[in-house]
Amino acid sequence: MGVLYENAEVFARRAHGDLLGTNGRLFIEHPLAVAAVFDDEITKAAAILHDVVEKTSITLTEIAEHFGDDIASLVDNLTVREGESKESQLHRALLDPRSAAIRVADALNHADVRNWQNDKGGLDADKVGSYIDKVEVILRAMGVFGSPQNYQDPLNNSTELVELGLDVR
Repeated sequence: MGVLYENAEVFARRAHGDLLGTNGRLFIEHPLAVAAVFDDEITKAAAILHDVVEKTSITLTEIAEHFGDDIASLVDNLTVREGESKESQLHRALLDPRSAAIRVADALNHADVRNWQNDKGGLDADKVGSYIDKVEVILRAMGVFGSPQNYQDPLNNSTELVELGLDVR
């Protein structure tokens, strides 16, 4: 991969430092896994940076200064803003195909059963199921299943989202 992605990886590793994920492993493993899905360097860089603003003290302004406005815009689409619901953020992520693809890769990585062992060593099926349901809704909104919804407003009046508790109206 190119210099842009390499710089983004170094930046993300430094920003996340020793932060641990819910699975007890270093958190950086999650953005690395999400980024591994992509070949396009800009999308790959945005993918590895997708949690930096939410999980660290890094700002979107700093992302733009280091990586440019395009990557900063993608990271912004993937970041829950102060006072914003996750549902509203999901709506923004779906407005750009690249951030939508990163959101799908993010949800699939979260749905990975290796990340959701319960405290008794078994599988937390409810957690896995909730992420799989969200992946399906995202893919439907993108038109992957059946006819695409209005891509400019993919979540408008979606009964599937309401059933999942993702009412963004």
